[in-house]
Amino acid sequence: MSRQRTLLLDLEETIIPVFGDWFVPSPYADNIKTVVEKFKPHKIELFSWAIYNQADVDKFNEHRAYIESELDLTFNCIHDIASLITLYNRSTSVKIIDTLDFFDFVTKERFLFDMAVKAKHYPNEHLLLLDDAVSSHRIVKADTNTVIDVVNTADNLSLISF
Repeated sequence: MSRQRTLLLDLEETIIPVFGDWFVPSPYADNIKTVVEKFKPHKIELFSWAIYNQADVDKFNEHRAYIESELDLTFNCIHDIASLITLYNRSTSVKIIDTLDFFDFVTKERFLFDMAVKAKHYPNEHLLLLDDAVSSHRIVKADTNTVIDVVNTADNLSLISF
């Protein structure tokens, strides 16, 4: 059975150096273009712990056209921490109180794992998280036909296959 392919991109040190420095360095753009070409996502989402709330989404959106142009892609969704906390609380048995609680207990990998396992949130999906602060690994959830690939930007992305 085929899966919907969703590419989740970190922001800092994956697309731009830091929040507020909106320049996309060529090596970052090249990495992302390589992954997009190999993975062929149906959806591309910004999945960054640097985007706290709607004000941060609005700030990102001021530079979105430039970033999308540099990466030759279109974002289907921009996630923010406040919305992710709401989704996590609603979907899992874990209750997060605030952003400090979230950052203390929830890594990006844990978020995706909990949403896939506890909430069965990604049936028939292949998720790929590209991030500079993760260890590369794969999670396969056969009963929901879910695959989660977590890939570090420091890996040789030209050698990765999906």
